[in-house]
Formats: sequence, C-alpha cells, structure tokens
Amino acid sequence: MTPTTRTYSLIGFCNLPPDSRHDLARLSDYRQDSTHFHAVASHRKGYSIRMIAAADKIGAAKDKIAAAAADMIAAMADKIAAAADRIAAAADKSAATAADNKNEEEHQNSTPGYPLSGRIGSKTRIQTYLSQIFCELHRTRPGKYPHPPAAAARIRASSLSTCGYA
Repeated sequence: MTPTTRTYSLIGFCNLPPDSRHDLARLSDYRQDSTHFHAVASHRKGYSIRMIAAADKIGAAKDKIAAAAADMIAAMADKIAAAADRIAAAADKSAATAADNKNEEEHQNSTPGYPLSGRIGSKTRIQTYLSQIFCELHRTRPGKYPHPPAAAARIRASSLSTCGYA
C-alpha cells in the first residue's frame, strides 16, 4: 500500500467532492508527510462543516415551509367553513322567501281582490296552505323541520291570530 492510497482511505476519498478528488490525484506524486496529510484532512474537515451547516439551513427552511403551509391550510379551512355558513343561511332565507312567495301567489290566484293585510279566505284554506308549506319544507329538509302535522299545528295558531282569526 502506497502512502497516497493510505491517505485516501484515512480521509474517506469517496466522500470528497469531485474537484477535491482531482486535487488529491495530482498530489499522488508526493510522499505522505505530516504537512500533506494535515492539508488534506483540513480540507475534508472544512467541507464537512460546510455541508453540515447547509443541511441545518435546509432543515430549518423545511420546518418554516411546513409551518407556513399548515397555517395557510388552517386559514383556508376557516374561510371555507365561513363560506359554507353563509351559503346555508342564504339557502334558508331563499327557502323561506320561496315559501312566502308561493303562499302569496296561491292566495292571489285563489282570492282575487283581497289585500294581503286584510282577512283572507277561510280558516280551513289557511290551514291547508300552512300544511302544504310545511309538507314541502319537511320533504326538502327533513332534519331541519319537524313532522308536518306537528309543525303545522304549532304554527297554525300563531299564524291564524295574525290573520285576524283567533
């Protein structure tokens, strides 16, 4: 084993960057004295320190990116939940408006000449309208509205009193 080969094996020739391996190959003419060995070893040590520092920076950057991504995902989830709440509220309002419009349209078609603020139709007609509305609401949103007869019976009394019936 020549001194140069021993130097390669001592400092881990394969782990050096390509330009360092080329430099070592050019130094193969020299004998292994203490100066040569220390020069090669210090070059290797500096390379390792630079690589470790770079790896630490890369790891820190990855951690920052992961934390930022998690924050962005959480913020986006909050925005999506808020948008879903707004959509649900708009759908409820739309359903209520549609039911009111349907009731008003049916009333105008069935009893022409009567204003909505006055006494409208008979008590049974109002009960029929309410039953139809709650049946439709129960059919479209069964979890939100109770069974139609129970809901109609509960609402019927307050609705009839506002129309002038006691």
